[in-house]
Amino acid sequence: MEKEYLKRIIEEEKTLTGLDHNGIDTEKGHEVKKGTAPVLISAMVGVKHERKIDGEIQKNSAHIYTASLAEEVSRKARTSSIIKTKHLPSDLGKVTNEDYKSDVIKLIQEENICFFMDLRGSIKNQKSGIIIGDGEAEYIYGNTEFREKTKELFESFGISVKFSPSCQAKRKSAPANYVFRNTGVPSVQLLINKNLREPKKDLHSFLMLSDALTAYSLLALKYFNNKNLETDVEVVESYIDKQIKNEIDNKLM
Repeated sequence: MEKEYLKRIIEEEKTLTGLDHNGIDTEKGHEVKKGTAPVLISAMVGVKHERKIDGEIQKNSAHIYTASLAEEVSRKARTSSIIKTKHLPSDLGKVTNEDYKSDVIKLIQEENICFFMDLRGSIKNQKSGIIIGDGEAEYIYGNTEFREKTKELFESFGISVKFSPSCQAKRKSAPANYVFRNTGVPSVQLLINKNLREPKKDLHSFLMLSDALTAYSLLALKYFNNKNLETDVEVVESYIDKQIKNEIDNKLM
């Protein structure tokens, strides 16, 4: 089971980000999938990309396996997802990744999204498993209880969490900041330690991370899904709990 799962994740990553994470040729440079649970998961830097800083172009490496993580979690939790599949010259315009962000906003409006999370990677020597940027709780409307439950949830999966006031999510170009300013939808950025997202080296940690993010999607639904939506939260909860149990029981034996 483990070998089959690992093979699927590796193939999924390659399909989404191309050979050596150089991207795949698509018209818009990103892939959108719609789910039934009103949560949107984003992976904007899973491919090699460039940024313009003070007028100079800076080359950046891919945040590996954030793309396949977004795909995996959205599949299990039945959420929507948007995943960057190719860096385009237009991404360096006045608004960085403007087409991607425009489709994020469009998806949020069309699918009545109630929570947005952007997955990114961090280096191995990051002390915490995940650093969460929520604009010092501004992007979650100061909901400290949600913060506390978030920390408890990830720690129950063996993943340490830190809320950072200096996290990149405060940049105006960051998707979490952009989404909150333009839609008012609760938004977070998750910087995930590289040690957790290297399935070839540590499949157990990758599986636990995937399950933890799936459960986190449900937690967000419980706190922020206050709209009259078709999604039955109890059905989603039942599905996620069963999925987590099955994957942990069957694939980690």
